[in-house]
Amino acid sequence: MSKKLLSRPDFERAIARLPKMGTRSRQIAQSVLVDGCQQTEVAQKYGITKGAVWQCVQKVWKVHEETAQITEEGLQQVTAVLPPHQAFLVRKWDRSRKGQ
Repeated sequence: MSKKLLSRPDFERAIARLPKMGTRSRQIAQSVLVDGCQQTEVAQKYGITKGAVWQCVQKVWKVHEETAQITEEGLQQVTAVLPPHQAFLVRKWDRSRKGQ
């Protein structure tokens, strides 16, 4: 299995989408994803389990993967809770943009 690594700008973009993630959790994820430290090493450093490190890393990685799929210039991904009629319109706009 290859090691998951992110550039600092990619990491910062992902973290910006996780405003509720605490400072310590960010530092843990950064140690693994940006600095390339082993999860066991980070777990020992912070006095937590390897599973806890994995959770921090996975949270950031998942957001990174979601945002990395948006490659078209000038587009922004948003998440919203909408009434059914507005959700229908948004889906229609998205299909139209994709040429479907």
